[in-house]
Amino acid sequence: MTVRSYRFTLVELLVVMGLIGLLVSLAAPAFSRINTGKAVNVGAEKLMRALEQAQALAVANRQYVGLIIPNGTRDYSSAFSSNDTPAFDRGTYNLASFRPAFVFYDDSSWKFDRWVPQSQWSAPMENARVVTVADRDSSLPVAGDDYTRGVTSVTGALSSAPAFQSLNGIGPCAVVFSPDGGLAATSDLFFVVQGCTVNNTTIDYTGNKTNYFILHVTRMGGKISYYSKQ
Repeated sequence: MTVRSYRFTLVELLVVMGLIGLLVSLAAPAFSRINTGKAVNVGAEKLMRALEQAQALAVANRQYVGLIIPNGTRDYSSAFSSNDTPAFDRGTYNLASFRPAFVFYDDSSWKFDRWVPQSQWSAPMENARVVTVADRDSSLPVAGDDYTRGVTSVTGALSSAPAFQSLNGIGPCAVVFSPDGGLAATSDLFFVVQGCTVNNTTIDYTGNKTNYFILHVTRMGGKISYYSKQ
């Protein structure tokens, strides 16, 4: 019995390679959407844990603790008296990273005291940003609706919600927890974490208008939870 071997011709190999390339190009957008969706989940969870940590620190130390969220392209280093402040003139940390600090109220404004010992800036959220901090839900979308308020550049600022405090004349850039665990403010807070793509200093929300999570922090008690506007 004779066994014949079959060899692919160059044309056949090129056809197969072309089909593989076509399938990869068709599948790539789907994988990209999956990764971006996952990034929003991870980003929202990261923000929730950072808020919970700041609240716990305020209660444990009987001091005001602010979770600092870099906002915009200003230089934060001089305002926070730190030699390890990231370069906020880049798109990496803006609206994407957090760090807890002890703060105090002086006359009519909040002041930075010192970083919480052994704290550091969290790794920036990948493909997600905190695009809005609001003190009421009237401007927030119903779950599943388009949300088009995402900034397109790191020069865009977060909403100046009264409960999202300015610090050292900069801001708004901090959510402050009081020693009793509640917000040092007159209203609740709502954080919108939205999916995006980041290219240097440009943040693009195209195609991510329904890819977002909303976190709700109550003024009394500081309860932190996911929020879906009904």
